[in-house]
Amino acid sequence: MIALLITLLIAGRPSHAEDAYETVGRRFTFLPLSGFSSDDGLGGGFRLAQFDYDGSSVPYVQALSLQAFVTTKGKWAHLMSADFPHISPNSRLQMSLRYNKEETANFFGDLTDADLAGYTSDEKTFQQIDVYFTLRWIRDLRKPWRLQIRLRVGSTLIDPHTGRSVITTIAPLGFDGGHLAQFGGAIRYDTRDDYTISKSGRLQEVGIEWGVGGGADFNGGEISLEHRHFKMLNGQFVLAQRFYGTYT
Repeated sequence: MIALLITLLIAGRPSHAEDAYETVGRRFTFLPLSGFSSDDGLGGGFRLAQFDYDGSSVPYVQALSLQAFVTTKGKWAHLMSADFPHISPNSRLQMSLRYNKEETANFFGDLTDADLAGYTSDEKTFQQIDVYFTLRWIRDLRKPWRLQIRLRVGSTLIDPHTGRSVITTIAPLGFDGGHLAQFGGAIRYDTRDDYTISKSGRLQEVGIEWGVGGGADFNGGEISLEHRHFKMLNGQFVLAQRFYGTYT
């Protein structure tokens, strides 16, 4: 997949305004969430975050976040995350735990309409639950170089609703769920002035990732390349360019 994105962002603010990291104490943010789609129905939830500042650490000492989101058709998207930018000298640690649940239409394979006529609505759908934990460690090397290590582990649970269903009949790969472990690393060249709200500089990253799933019956690798470029225009606008590609 190749993606190219060029965006013009408004980034101006009064020169005397104080940056958040220059404050001392704890701050909270609350963001209500809402959405609608024909597949998932009407959804709502919230995102709550806590930020701790000491007056000098950029962008903060630590941040904790909680997200809850549900829809009228049974989709859940919950997330807990923690970010420690200064867990040790020149090291950053990020953790997240994600829980997703949704009702999914079956892949019908080679079955014809006549074949499907004998199945009820419940037998044509199934419930999928994904629970994944991600750990990311970023180490500053000789500037502007950085090393990133990522570990992601989790499980996918499949509930076909009934003993007789389309998914158990055609039995596609992974139809009964399973486990997945992914390990990856990346080298970054990063000259951005601020990696949370960048106004100038470049980010270039080359990464490699390998995953093993199920009973060692799944193995797969991926190589990724990412490029971002930020440039301030007239002191009020930021031109942002992004290129991302993967090879599997």
